[in-house]
Amino acid sequence: WSPRGWRSGRVVLAGVGASAVLAGAVLAPVAVTNAQVERQATSLAGAVDAALAGEAPCFGAAAVFGDEAGSCADSHVVRDDYSPTAAAEDTQNNFLLARGEEDPTFRRECARVPDSVIERCDVGQDTGGGVMVVVGDSHADHLMTPLAAIAARHDMAVVEVRRWSCRPVLPLFASPLEAEADGTCVAWKSQMVDYVASLDARVVVTSGAAQGYGDLPPELDAEIVSAYQQTWQPWLETGAPLLVISDVPRWDVAVPLCVELGSGSDPCTRPRGEVVVEDLAMTAAASVDAPGLGVVDLYPAFCDDDTCHAVVGGVITHRDSNHLTSTFAASLAPRIEQGLLDLGAF
Repeated sequence: WSPRGWRSGRVVLAGVGASAVLAGAVLAPVAVTNAQVERQATSLAGAVDAALAGEAPCFGAAAVFGDEAGSCADSHVVRDDYSPTAAAEDTQNNFLLARGEEDPTFRRECARVPDSVIERCDVGQDTGGGVMVVVGDSHADHLMTPLAAIAARHDMAVVEVRRWSCRPVLPLFASPLEAEADGTCVAWKSQMVDYVASLDARVVVTSGAAQGYGDLPPELDAEIVSAYQQTWQPWLETGAPLLVISDVPRWDVAVPLCVELGSGSDPCTRPRGEVVVEDLAMTAAASVDAPGLGVVDLYPAFCDDDTCHAVVGGVITHRDSNHLTSTFAASLAPRIEQGLLDLGAF
């Protein structure tokens, strides 16, 4: 993943010395001086830049997907410059705010689309590469760090169409989940399909939570799979390629707290069966025979056949139980960009 004109910039991690209340417990502030905080932020910023450029072979997900995968020492030991407290505050919004102060291609502006329930966020500038449309819930939003960076590298703008706790799938099944059955969520699901199709996208990227829906009656599975496929059809008919990105494992506790309280060289592991359920969007994509549809499976970044890890390549993967830290998400950029390249998105 060779960099092309990557814009270097300093990441400011909010809350490196702050406290975070996680799962009913208080994560104590890191006992470091201001000078140490400055060194940590600078060190980690350089590592994030290298990860986004594919030049950090053992950092984060590169320890799994990179050229040196399998040979990275202490992959599940947290880096000295990335405390659990910092991880708990390491959101994609903080990343975009920090980068946006120096580089307008990372500034995000959000507004309600008139006469709809759709919130649209614009990031960056289309300087010849077109528009990348990102559609989903908060599990699409936690990928905005790598997606914004990839778009900037390819002279693209990003349009994010989002709603929290509302999967990007047509409401063609009777969901027993309160959030999905909410009238505003149902309206968003109904409106977002045509809206995304109207945006003249160069590529559409979609992702959403799967793990929070693992308790749905299994007899709904076929209906949900069909609903995903019907959701995607209008987007594929526009001629834009569509990349479906999987969800990520969902822990039973806030991961930074779990890592802080853990012991050993691989803290807060979980059996795969406890934190991963069937991802029905991926199931739906696997049964679609369309040259313009591709998938990126993120689960191998965290899990082998038996165990899922909360620290990968020295980086804490989640900022809570189910959302990625911006830093770990950045390390997924080469994996995601390869999926886009395979689709001919650039």
